[in-house]
Amino acid sequence: MKVCDVKLIVDGQNESRSMQQQFKATKSIRNTEFDDDHKIFAIASYVGFKKEWNYFRYDQIKSFRLYEDGRNVTSANIGNAAIGGALFGSAGAVVGAMTNQRTESVCSSMYITIKLQNCYIPSVDITFVSSETERDSLRYSTSCAAAEATVKALDAAIAMV
Repeated sequence: MKVCDVKLIVDGQNESRSMQQQFKATKSIRNTEFDDDHKIFAIASYVGFKKEWNYFRYDQIKSFRLYEDGRNVTSANIGNAAIGGALFGSAGAVVGAMTNQRTESVCSSMYITIKLQNCYIPSVDITFVSSETERDSLRYSTSCAAAEATVKALDAAIAMV
């Protein structure tokens, strides 16, 4: 590892600590929180039973994609925030895209991958479903609602940049 690589990692860790200190959540969706005032979002991850937060600036979002059972359901890039607004503006757009195109009765995975302009953490996943879940279950419905709310929040974050 080069000295410049170590410096980038240390700078990224220092920036994350600084963001953590100023962070005040304006909305919270499962393990993701957004601070629209400071344009920062945080994603929780678990190390054992300990919850750890990673903090990112809205302007670090390059793109995001929502996947269900490995299939890309929807996506947005920093360059097409207007398209994202059109995609996610109506209630139920994401849920409709997920439920109307699948005939299987079980969902095995649902997650959002966010690509970041961050050399320390270049991408991060937000998981909503990680095991077989019946599509007609309350768990699946709440996961779809959380995924839709997260997509809308990410789309809004991109639009604020």
